[in-house]
Amino acid sequence: MIAPGNDLKFRITTDFVGFSMEEDDFSIIIKNRWGQIITTIPKDEFFQDTEGDFYFTVENVQIGSYFALFSASVPDDDYDKRTRIRTDLQYIFSVGLCCNNNTTFHKCSCDHQVHYEQVWTTNIDGAAYLCDKDGNLILTADGKRIQFLTTPKTDEK
Repeated sequence: MIAPGNDLKFRITTDFVGFSMEEDDFSIIIKNRWGQIITTIPKDEFFQDTEGDFYFTVENVQIGSYFALFSASVPDDDYDKRTRIRTDLQYIFSVGLCCNNNTTFHKCSCDHQVHYEQVWTTNIDGAAYLCDKDGNLILTADGKRIQFLTTPKTDEK
């Protein structure tokens, strides 16, 4: 759970065809669950790393659920202005809230002892291996890949 008052940092990437975060204009509007604008982040307020990835921050977040509205000017010669606007609105984070039955949120009063991390699989030499949310292989303590089994292991007797 993210506690109120934290400053958060996010990396952002996009797959819009013909759009370059480096060359084209974009912005993000952070809204609460009622659609109220919390902050607007123009392109010139984003940070970049040495790999060219873009990052933004949201400071002093308060209790609530938040959504990001990404708006980009994508080059398109079919329009008089030579660009079209592409948008993407999605849930981005919650602060001081726990999910209850995936539909409603309530304030947490305790720390969780169960933790979740989103993982993926990747195919290497015909076998599926676990990787983290960034696509990096998850390795055992001795540096070996962890194979993902599509059927549960059973004890053979």
